Amino acid sequence: MRSNVFTAIILFIIAPLGFLAADVTLPSIVGSNMVIQQNSPFVLWGWADPGENVVIRADWLEKPVEVMTGDEKEWRVTLPPPQAGGPYRITIKGYNSIVLDNILCGEVWLASGQSNMAWPMRKTARAAEELPRARHDDIRLFHVNRTYASSPRSDVKARWQLCEPEAVDNFSAVAYYFARMLKEKLKVPVGIISSSKGGSPIEAWISEAVLREGNFTPALDSMWQNWSRRAPEDEKRYQQALKEWREKVKAGEVSLKKPRIPVSVKNLSTKHRRPAALYNAMIAPLENYAIKGVIWYQGESNVPRTEQFAGLFPALIKSWAAQRNRPYLPFYFSQIAPYDYKDENGPASRLREVQAGVLNLPHTGMAVITDVGNLNDIHPIRKKEVGERLALLALAGEYKMDTLKYSGPVLKTARKEGADVLLSFDFASSGLVQKGDRLTGFELAGPDGRFYPAEAKIEGRQIRVYSSAVEEPRQVRFGWHIEVIPNLFNGDDLPAYPFTARVAGR
Repeated sequence: MRSNVFTAIILFIIAPLGFLAADVTLPSIVGSNMVIQQNSPFVLWGWADPGENVVIRADWLEKPVEVMTGDEKEWRVTLPPPQAGGPYRITIKGYNSIVLDNILCGEVWLASGQSNMAWPMRKTARAAEELPRARHDDIRLFHVNRTYASSPRSDVKARWQLCEPEAVDNFSAVAYYFARMLKEKLKVPVGIISSSKGGSPIEAWISEAVLREGNFTPALDSMWQNWSRRAPEDEKRYQQALKEWREKVKAGEVSLKKPRIPVSVKNLSTKHRRPAALYNAMIAPLENYAIKGVIWYQGESNVPRTEQFAGLFPALIKSWAAQRNRPYLPFYFSQIAPYDYKDENGPASRLREVQAGVLNLPHTGMAVITDVGNLNDIHPIRKKEVGERLALLALAGEYKMDTLKYSGPVLKTARKEGADVLLSFDFASSGLVQKGDRLTGFELAGPDGRFYPAEAKIEGRQIRVYSSAVEEPRQVRFGWHIEVIPNLFNGDDLPAYPFTARVAGR
């Protein structure tokens, strides 16, 4: 009898705890202050005990929606999105209740890449002017914690924040300027998700399955094995060079450059550089959340491996769309900026050509930033131009705002006229403009394929290019060398696209 009474008392005590039932939990991307993508099904998901009934109420729904948690402890439901605007509220109830408030509906974009995308507002030009007024009720920020993983994760460490100076201070400057222009032009709320990591090669952002299916894995594995073999000896040489450098600096030779960490040592000590490591930790957990598209700024870390990048870049673009079950995912990216890579005629210049090569994929666009680079700093601080040029491309491409001037001059034709070459351009209706005493960045090549510096001058809406070193021009190029800052623009103050082209006519 005592035993039965004791059991009853224990049951009475633990009953209010739901027999230790697990609370309903949500991924961090689903939270108060979030922005829901308009005109797109809204996937709401989370975790609870298997068999637990979860009831969802939302301001814009006529009646509650119920869903049963599956055996894997995950529940998921697809809701119609609300009308653009807000604020809205969602209540989610299982054994516990969660209230999400101050929710908006509008446009959601993912900003990703390496350090130039991650670069915070506080370190940019115009920060002192822009930060105090970076207060927008209808922009929301989601800053993904920078980490890596060996297998796909289900969540990230982050939360939706209001767009206020304190939050923008450490937020991606490119992403902020992009979001601000979208909000100003579209007149709807904008949510921007920043998921970037400095020093990251493109393969770190691609899933292991895609790398394997695209046959990229053998070459990447071989590369890492080679680094592993080289690292011990490279580390010894580096430490010796570092010791000598310190001794010389101590002796007063302050102009000496500090030795660079060898590539093998650097990569082995930074696990975020491993294939799929950033995709697993910083992209995979976001794939259920509806977005309009992606803005991307990356490539510097792949400069020594341009040939690999040529396959990896389109693979990333296609796979990110496929992983969201979409035929395409709008993808607008920045071409890498001018910088002195100490490799004249080298891979950095070729990598920019590779970047331009993906423009044949649907719903892609490239922001040219040849005018904002810093030859002495791989992190140029003029990020406003980058963010706004990406926004112009997205507004024209995805929102059909055709009246916007969104592109600099793009080569249309190159034809021979005697020993000269005449160039005509699209996106030049506002005229062609040179900034400086003379046009720079033009080269010509004859039948031998060797390029020589060329003179160029504007003639109306055309450009005449000529060189005393080339009597029979067969090819012309502009802005090819990444160590050169060209100065051709249109009347809308947008820089010309670099190009290499064959010359028509004989």
